[in-house]
Amino acid sequence: MWGHRAAILFICVAAGLTLGSGAAQDVTAARPQLSVVTILNSEAPRIDGDITDPIWDRAEASDAFRQVFPEENADPSERTLVRVLQDADALYVAIHNFDRRPDLIRATQFERDPRLQDDDGVRIIIDSQLSGRDGYLFGVNPLGARLDGLVLNQGGEFVGAWNGIWTARARRVADGWTVEYRIPFRTVAFDPGADQWGFQVERNIPRKGEAIRWSQVDQNRRIIDVSGVGRLTNVEAQARGRGIDARGFYSGSWSRDETTGEEDIRGEPSADIFFRITPSLNGVVTLNTDFSDAPLDNRQVNTGRFSLFFPETRGFFLEDTALFEFGGRTLRGPNGRPFFSRRIGLVDGQAVNLDVGGKIAGRTGALDL
Repeated sequence: MWGHRAAILFICVAAGLTLGSGAAQDVTAARPQLSVVTILNSEAPRIDGDITDPIWDRAEASDAFRQVFPEENADPSERTLVRVLQDADALYVAIHNFDRRPDLIRATQFERDPRLQDDDGVRIIIDSQLSGRDGYLFGVNPLGARLDGLVLNQGGEFVGAWNGIWTARARRVADGWTVEYRIPFRTVAFDPGADQWGFQVERNIPRKGEAIRWSQVDQNRRIIDVSGVGRLTNVEAQARGRGIDARGFYSGSWSRDETTGEEDIRGEPSADIFFRITPSLNGVVTLNTDFSDAPLDNRQVNTGRFSLFFPETRGFFLEDTALFEFGGRTLRGPNGRPFFSRRIGLVDGQAVNLDVGGKIAGRTGALDL
């Protein structure tokens, strides 16, 4: 049925009314709000961790943080101050993490996607479509190590394999440490007609076992639960260009027959192209792909009678993955899925090459597509 070279056009379409909990909730006085100040592109701060740039003085500042752990809603032991700016291309966030003992700040990790629970760190979450269910997480430690991922299903799942295009720098200062973010609007899906985004900030101080948040101060809610987070107001996100992201890959092999002296050299280029049809509707095309960009899976041993489900790590399928994980989690496991993407590229247990693949997914009006 299938040749060695299988040409597959893969288009997933699932439409339904968007009935996320966030759509039914009103913004109340209990939710903190922070107004975003608009600046010119030429005035944008340099992302170097130094928040003494005069442009930050124009931003509204908020220190309305409360302790989550160890004592819910208690005064934080250290002050935290957050500011937000925007220009036509990106959102800028500055956070000043005051600390009366800066010599005790813990910072040990340099790798991408570190465990921020082990270091001092800040994590911000943006619900750019005000869904109350899904969003984007961006975290930084005092060394500038960055963590990012998707938050899905009202805090039910975190997809750390997603890597967005954004910049952040941190530095230690005499009274603590500071961090600056630049998050391009084209990195996230958003509704261009909305002027509010869901927004959350959490700071971790591990030596005290302390976690503090800007909103949704509740020990029963994880940081990735965006159902009751605060609001950024006066957001003026603009779609600049088409947000095209092209990623090329090349895999090659060389072999030599020592008996005949014959050599065999082979090479296979491939590419993934991501583009935004609208600010909230995404298209993805993959060409001659072998998904060589994906990391190796952790080894698993199956001692049961059911198949193993390895997590999805391929960028082609991670884009807008929230739309295909709407079942959430029950009893610490995934709920029903419309399909399992890790089976695509396999026929009767054998890998086949994909000549071309395509996917359109996102939101348009009141529909998930």
